[in-house]
Formats: sequence, C-alpha cells, structure tokens
Amino acid sequence: MQYKPARRRTGVKRPSRFGDQVTCDHAYAGAHGYEGLDFNANLFVVYDLATDWLSAFPVPSKEADPACAALRRFAGTTKLKSVYSDNSPEIRKAVRDMGATTTVHVTSVPGLPATNAIAENMVKRTLVGTRNALLHAGLPSCFWPYACQHYAFCRNTRLYNGDSSWNMRHKKGHLNPRKLYPFGCGVMFKPSPVANTNEHKLAPTSIPGVFLGFKSPRRWHLGTRVPRGTSGRFRRHIVTPHSFG
Repeated sequence: MQYKPARRRTGVKRPSRFGDQVTCDHAYAGAHGYEGLDFNANLFVVYDLATDWLSAFPVPSKEADPACAALRRFAGTTKLKSVYSDNSPEIRKAVRDMGATTTVHVTSVPGLPATNAIAENMVKRTLVGTRNALLHAGLPSCFWPYACQHYAFCRNTRLYNGDSSWNMRHKKGHLNPRKLYPFGCGVMFKPSPVANTNEHKLAPTSIPGVFLGFKSPRRWHLGTRVPRGTSGRFRRHIVTPHSFG
C-alpha cells in the first residue's frame, strides 16, 4: 500500500490581504551546542501566503509561550484570519493563547509531512539562507539568530516580479536596496552615549564593528536618516571588538 502522491494543486485562489492565511513551523535541532549568542536554541518560522512575507524568530524552547509571542510580533495590529500548521500541541496552544487575534486554526494530517509542505519549505529556505549568510560573512554558527533575521528581512524587501513583500504588506513603496548592508560586513559606528568605551579624548568618535542586522522596536525603515513620510527610530545590531573579550 502506498500513499497518494502529493502534487502541487493548480487553480487555487491565493489570499489577497496580509493575515488571511498564515502558516508556521519550528526548526528544532535537539542537540547541545545549537544555542546562539542570545542563548536561543530553536527557530520559529512564520509565513504569510498573501504577501510572501517571511519572519524568522529565534526562540529559547519549543514551548507554546515563545511561539505565541512570535505570532503576536508577526501579526502586529493585524488579525490573523487563518493559521495553518502541523498538529504539535505547542503551536495549537500558542494559537489558542492568542485569543481574539486569530479566527481559525487548521492543522495538517499527522504523520504526513506533505500536508504541511508550505511551512516545511519555508523552514528549509530559512535554514539555507541563514547558512549562506554565515558562510559569506565568515562567522561561526553561533551567530545564527542574527543571520536568520537578516535573511528574512532582506527577502521581504527584495523586488520580485516588480513588487516586494514589504510594499504588499505596508503599501508604502519599496526600500532602497543600497541600504541593505550584507550580513557580517565591517562597519564603523558611533557607540551609544551611555556606553562606557574608555576611549581617549582625542580618539575617533566611531569604532569598528560587525554588522549583524536591523532592529526597530515599532517601525522598520532603512538608513541613518529618517526618510520622508516615515517616523520612528532605526537601530542596527552591532558587535564591537570588546564583545569578544
């Protein structure tokens, strides 16, 4: 007896708005030494079918609370109409804990990974992209929590068929690709005014570091200056030479 082949369906109507159909899955190594610099040991990948938006969240464990927090970060102020995932109890509890922010949770058939193929494929792409980012940067694997987020951000802002996932979700145009700095490149940056760098009074105000990605607490935009029509502050993850002792 054989299972029926899982072939790609044709004529399927895609969702039209962000949050209409979302899928998610964990990437779990299960071995000691997988922890990154931020002590996270698992990866939670969330994907939106309407906008092709991909988010990668390093999480400390495969429990429901980190997954629920990641789904809330992914959704923002948008209500997720439908979430599709495998039948793991952690994700089922995470979706239930979201409450009114999620309408429907559909699970795949247990024991048949082909019924969760989209989420599995997005996890695979994220792992490959993270691995390539680390390889080209020449950084060890412990930097993977930063590399996976950098990969997801660059994927969401790239132009594909004349449009980007960023524009399809936010409807505010495209980001300048010249501002997408490669992961792990060397940079000169000005440290925080509250940081104690013990630099000489006449030393340069900038110090060398390694670029690890972009981080914004509220809104995302690129560049050291705020573009017209946007607000909020933009920050970058920077590792200084002092961080390695």
